[in-house]
Amino acid sequence: MAFMRHQATRIYSPRELLNQRYIASRNNLLLVIIFTVVNCIFALLGFDTYFLFSAFVPYYAALMGMTYSGRMSEEFYQSIGESPESMALYNDGFLAIMLVIAAVGTALYFLAWLLSKNHKIGWLIFALVFFSLDTLMLFMIIGIDVTMIVDYIFHAWVIFELARGISVHFKWKNMVEEPIAEGVANGEFSSSASGEPEADEVQDSTPLRSMDRDAKSRVLAEAELGGHKICYRRVKKVNELVVDGMVYDEYVATMEMRHELYARVGGHDICVGYDGARSYIFVDGNQLVSKMRWY
Repeated sequence: MAFMRHQATRIYSPRELLNQRYIASRNNLLLVIIFTVVNCIFALLGFDTYFLFSAFVPYYAALMGMTYSGRMSEEFYQSIGESPESMALYNDGFLAIMLVIAAVGTALYFLAWLLSKNHKIGWLIFALVFFSLDTLMLFMIIGIDVTMIVDYIFHAWVIFELARGISVHFKWKNMVEEPIAEGVANGEFSSSASGEPEADEVQDSTPLRSMDRDAKSRVLAEAELGGHKICYRRVKKVNELVVDGMVYDEYVATMEMRHELYARVGGHDICVGYDGARSYIFVDGNQLVSKMRWY
């Protein structure tokens, strides 16, 4: 979607940017809830498919309830080297108890996500403690298993994101809101608040290279402003900031973490990046694009 120069754009002050990062932390918690629900449904359907980014205890409770009530498929029991006939199975009451544990655990995460809105930080702290206990249970039950290494990494990532959200909240709380210049609020892009060019104008960035137009890429966000085409894309393990067909900045990583790429083109400061939940594009402090990332 293209955004032309005359269109109004939303401005984020430094304090509002912190608020957006807090929201991103809550979004990570929401992803945990969604994938936990999906995994529990799979367990109830007798599937052994498991999605990452899920809480362990609710899924494990649902899976154990189905397993020890003899409701999983023959293929599942064969995969764990057991058979229903050789196992000590329990009645439907056991399954009901396990499902209640799964439902309550998931509901508590949902409650923490719902009530942590508007910087009610106590609930985000609760989510951090609760998920940390979930991670502890993962290690106590599964132990150190190389086949679970990716799951360990995702648990660590969620803990990191929740902790970051708590840290961001206190920075946000202690930061005084700064007024936004009237001209900028109206979507006018100038070198200074008065509209006059500054004496020592910053030079434009030097491109790294021309973009490879034939490379297989995934566009993470794109926009157009003042005749300049901005593209934030991923090519293999490289995220690129491309303006008018030229690569100005890049980020190389097998697994993406939070990052930002910068360039100054045509007198405009361009920033693109990923905040853990969304891809975004800022030009001169104005947000042109905010796009939810699901993978």
